[in-house]
Amino acid sequence: MSSKPPQCEITPFYLQGSAGKLFSITYTPLEHTINQAVIICPPFAEELNRSRRAISLLGQALASKGVTMLVIDLYGTGDSEGDFSDACWSIWLDDIECGAKWLKDKGYDHLSILGIRLGAILATDSHQRSPHSFDQITFWQPVLSGKTMMSQFLRIHLASELSTHSNGEIKEQLDSGSNVEIAGYPLTAKLYKDINQSRLNLNPIERSISWFEIPADIGMGLARPSQKLIKEQSNRSKNITTHIMDTPQFWSLFDADVEAELITETCDAIIRQISH
Repeated sequence: MSSKPPQCEITPFYLQGSAGKLFSITYTPLEHTINQAVIICPPFAEELNRSRRAISLLGQALASKGVTMLVIDLYGTGDSEGDFSDACWSIWLDDIECGAKWLKDKGYDHLSILGIRLGAILATDSHQRSPHSFDQITFWQPVLSGKTMMSQFLRIHLASELSTHSNGEIKEQLDSGSNVEIAGYPLTAKLYKDINQSRLNLNPIERSISWFEIPADIGMGLARPSQKLIKEQSNRSKNITTHIMDTPQFWSLFDADVEAELITETCDAIIRQISH
């Protein structure tokens, strides 16, 4: 998807979070016509850096339709204060709540939340915790369990030529309270435990969910684990709309092109559901 001059105001700033200042960016319509806003729950570690282009394209597209988008670098990540070793799940939940409150204080009555990869679990946890709540939830390639995310993340270390430890040994270090550096990220035992115990829980959610998946092969359709989770939590499945997209898996690639269809359908899903 080729970049075009932004039809919006892109504003970087620091938002005061509970643990420190959070680097944030808003994508705001040039003409403020509706009071809808979206907050992004970003993916984990290096997946965030690889996803920034897709996030920016979405922000510009939403703003062109009159919807503001807020992107926050969670505490200890990106350009926010704190080190990665200072981060924990509860602080990240505070960060999302801080962003939601900021948007409400700015006069946005209708809020949506979009979780990317591990950010999908953070989004559902935030929705259940937040007094502001969200009118609609969107997932981009949701991770179904933090345990799966941690297994994938640890494999990065195992793939390194410098690694002399097995996966089991690394997990033992973390379980015993020791920190482990993975691809330049100092993963603490606490953050590992927080994420490892997290799950994508849809049952308490009564809002509509737009679920976007990007398989390696478009013919694969919705992943079986996703189908199973939706079926098991069938009391809310009527509120879930799934979308299978044919676009590069941007979270695993640098400078990946993003097909316009993903951006367009995401915008349509958010605006359609919030407007209801």
